[in-house]
Amino acid sequence: MKRLASFGFVVLFMASFAPVRNSAAAECVAVPQSLSQTLQQHGWGVPGSYVAALHSLTGGASPEAIVLLTGQQFCGSGGCTLLVLQRRGVGWRLVSKVTLVRPPIRVLPTRNNRWATLSVQVQGVGVMSGYTALLPFQGSGYPTNPTAPPAIRERGAPAGSVLISSNHCQVAERG
Repeated sequence: MKRLASFGFVVLFMASFAPVRNSAAAECVAVPQSLSQTLQQHGWGVPGSYVAALHSLTGGASPEAIVLLTGQQFCGSGGCTLLVLQRRGVGWRLVSKVTLVRPPIRVLPTRNNRWATLSVQVQGVGVMSGYTALLPFQGSGYPTNPTAPPAIRERGAPAGSVLISSNHCQVAERG
């Protein structure tokens, strides 16, 4: 593998592209610049302070963005904040903001109001042994808290595809 000669280039490269987990493969790719700008404009993070996946939750041609914010201001002992954003023209609009989330974050084959159900891990203060919570779409968004209804405590492992497997996305060096 080739090493980059300039540390400055690495910093510039990392600042230009935020890592995103590609839902089709377990590798990191760059998020669209418009998504990165939306996240920064709303104070939701700078590149490197979130992990994201692009996946069509509605079954449409344009994927939605599932973003796990990993910065200190968005994480606590109960987990981190998860955003679901939908592309609107050249930008993105917030569909849902869910707190107290831990990976893995999965998309399930079940649907509610055209949107795929999501599952997240719940564990932390007040929850001694972790469990999986199902987040069915509720007309205007996903449940904001996976520990309370309308979120559903899952008994067993959900059958779905992992979108985000950890709080970190490792960018592989390409040679």
